[in-house]
Amino acid sequence: MASKYSKEQKEGLARFLDTIAASAFIGGVVGLTGHSPLSPLEIGMLFVVCPIILVLSWTLRKPA
Repeated sequence: MASKYSKEQKEGLARFLDTIAASAFIGGVVGLTGHSPLSPLEIGMLFVVCPIILVLSWTLRKPA
């Protein structure tokens, strides 16, 4: 099945997802160090979401 999005659009979304994943990881690390008012649940969610977003990014970059 052909995608309705161009290669450039997919790459742009993949880069955006990479940025969001990096932000989630950094937020989790900052939360672990105690420099943020995040609860343990919120920190855990950041670390769970990070690899999920990276898999989505990888899926977008994968050749058809």
